[in-house]
Amino acid sequence: MCHSDYGIEMATFWDLLYKDRTIDIPFYVELAKESSPPVLELGCGTGRVLIPIAKEGVNIIGCDNSPNMLCVAQDKADALSPSIREKIRLIESDMRNINLGERFGLIVMAFNSFSYLLTLVEQKNALEKVFDHLQKGGRFVFDILNPEQGRYTDRHSGTASFLKLSGREWKNPNTGNRVVEWFSRSYNLADQVMHEIQIWEEAAIDNTSLKRYYRDRRQRYFFRYEVEHLLENIGFALEAVYGDFSCGPVTPTSTQFVFVARKRS
Repeated sequence: MCHSDYGIEMATFWDLLYKDRTIDIPFYVELAKESSPPVLELGCGTGRVLIPIAKEGVNIIGCDNSPNMLCVAQDKADALSPSIREKIRLIESDMRNINLGERFGLIVMAFNSFSYLLTLVEQKNALEKVFDHLQKGGRFVFDILNPEQGRYTDRHSGTASFLKLSGREWKNPNTGNRVVEWFSRSYNLADQVMHEIQIWEEAAIDNTSLKRYYRDRRQRYFFRYEVEHLLENIGFALEAVYGDFSCGPVTPTSTQFVFVARKRS
């Protein structure tokens, strides 16, 4: 069991915020069931995708560079039946220098995790590590947000940096108090980097502010063909690019790109 501290509370909040995001789970589960085990998930976080894959009987290794995220994932895994729990292995590691000494038929990276690789050097290092950890013919599948839709479309707005309420709120499971989310964003358009500050404010029943949690993150936003070029440059064969998790084509209104790349046999 994890001890409660600032970092663990933040990871717990993250898990609560995205526990209902299931749109991508059937897609990744089916890929895992089709592949030779074990599956490797990079940036597994609190196990949102990893645990449903394990529940389908697939052995899976989850890697993340956040010990607090992994701690929440481990607590969730420990609550499962032994037959499911034994299919899960969690490892603290940075995807840019991971070295597991194993080869996989499938490596996945879900929910825009690739965007945390800010520089070309970081992106190439991570992709080379993925390539090295794949079996011949193995697939690397990941999704990123389309910068022309959704989160990054405010990059040309003069109000993006204003602190504003996101409209999301939840209860702190440890205290029962309401937590509301504030955020602001700024952009380095030349480097294609978004800087977002999230403030999660815990309030008493009389709306008195009790505590604030700050999350400072930077994400690189990518356009489709620069990612295709990156993959080809590393040596991957691009198998498909989808515009959704139903394997539909990319359209002007697609909110994400889903890349399926294969290590040539």
